[in-house]
Amino acid sequence: MLESAQLPAWIIYCQALSTPAIALLACTIAYGQWKTAQRKIAYDLFEKRLAALRKFQSAVRNFEATDTFDVKVINELYPAIVGMKYLFGKDVEDRVDIATTAIKVRFWQKFEFSDQAPPDAMKHAPASEEIRKALRLFAEDEVIFDKYLRLAQTTR
Repeated sequence: MLESAQLPAWIIYCQALSTPAIALLACTIAYGQWKTAQRKIAYDLFEKRLAALRKFQSAVRNFEATDTFDVKVINELYPAIVGMKYLFGKDVEDRVDIATTAIKVRFWQKFEFSDQAPPDAMKHAPASEEIRKALRLFAEDEVIFDKYLRLAQTTR
């Protein structure tokens, strides 16, 4: 085997430069994988938010279309609203809290639990039409959801 003193100079230089070149290539590949993972997370979050919004809007349309406020409507609407609370920011969370209170109020009004007093938050219950209007505005408010439904939000 040849020692480094016996090797030609160009081979010694190639060996010396190949180590940093391989390290630079590894860093480039790692950076590309990191950016890909970041984009996937943003896309997954986008998909979940869009699905939650569509489910919520569908539930609100069904709620508006029915003349009766029954358990089926609640079972569709309430989970759709609560699910949004964890996918969006504080501004949407505040509206979610208002919407869930409205649903609870409407549920209380519909089924009239005569043996129990309504909670303080429900004593001044809004009329059914006001609840429908509030939910409709929430569901159709494109501005509040716009910043959350931009796919490029974390892919810079």
